[in-house]
Amino acid sequence: MKQFMIYFAWFSLICFFMGSFLKLLKINSMPLHLRAELYPVAHDPKHSYGGSYMEEANYVQEVKSGLKHIWINDVIEILKEVLFLARVREYNIYGLWLPSLFLHWGLYFLFGWIFLSVFSVFWPFYFLIQLSSIFGIVAGIFGVLGSFILILKRLFLQELRIYTTPLDFFNLFLLLFMFLATLSTFLFNANHDIL
Repeated sequence: MKQFMIYFAWFSLICFFMGSFLKLLKINSMPLHLRAELYPVAHDPKHSYGGSYMEEANYVQEVKSGLKHIWINDVIEILKEVLFLARVREYNIYGLWLPSLFLHWGLYFLFGWIFLSVFSVFWPFYFLIQLSSIFGIVAGIFGVLGSFILILKRLFLQELRIYTTPLDFFNLFLLLFMFLATLSTFLFNANHDIL
């Protein structure tokens, strides 16, 4: 069983990178105007309403001016979306922002827990082990809370139920069980050093 899990982990990693590479190739092969319609370009002056320099008739001949080389707006836009789910909050008609935020922060803390756990194997400082435990507990609580509320909303809100596919439920239940497993590591392991 142990050997199977090792092979499965490597297979999953290879599938992830292959899928990401194929998706990147697909997006890269799209015409430029289609790629620009997928997302607003944050360093363009027309970014405020989701536009870009491409909406002008002769944008190919014109040289972009203004904030061309300043990518700080891009970084700020990405951080607002990744850390705070700004667009979900802006268009929060079904009340999905807070549970989605809990779910995503649970994932961020989960990755932090994994990173700190691996890091503390090589440098077993007491502080790193404690910080790893805190990250794991917070990841479990946030993740369980977020995925459970999202499952309930998709089950009981008629407006969401008509758009929810079985795959959506599968993904949410998979995340819920993953976070429950993370939390159970701390709740049921008597040898685990928590604070």
